[in-house]
Amino acid sequence: MKVFLIVFAAFWPFVIQVIYGVQSMDQVVLDTSKALGVRGVRRFFTVTIPSASPYLVTGMRIASAQALILSVVAEIVGGAEGIGRNILLAENAGTSSFPTMYAYILVAGLLGILLTGAFFLLERRLMHWHESQRNIRASGGAVRA
Repeated sequence: MKVFLIVFAAFWPFVIQVIYGVQSMDQVVLDTSKALGVRGVRRFFTVTIPSASPYLVTGMRIASAQALILSVVAEIVGGAEGIGRNILLAENAGTSSFPTMYAYILVAGLLGILLTGAFFLLERRLMHWHESQRNIRASGGAVRA
């Protein structure tokens, strides 16, 4: 049940970003691919995916954060093995276990930071050709406004 719940919740932000990505494709790119005779699967892999990829990566990042949060909540509510269950057990053990409870909460937060950092690095690696990543690389890693 826990896995189904997490997959179900993470699926929707990703799908919404995919829809936005496909809808935001540049009409010139679509017209050019049509004029060049690019159709079917080839068009999907050479035009649609690269055009929508910024949205796909954003969808993955949002879905991963939601999946982590829902995982901890499902463990707390459902009693499944994991950080959430350990937080609940430490809370119910009394005031002497509060440091342990806060340590598990800190671990969950650090896991979220690591997950976000991993997706940021993945985005930089996979999207090195995209304008947003060129701006980050040109400024030495700092994001320009």
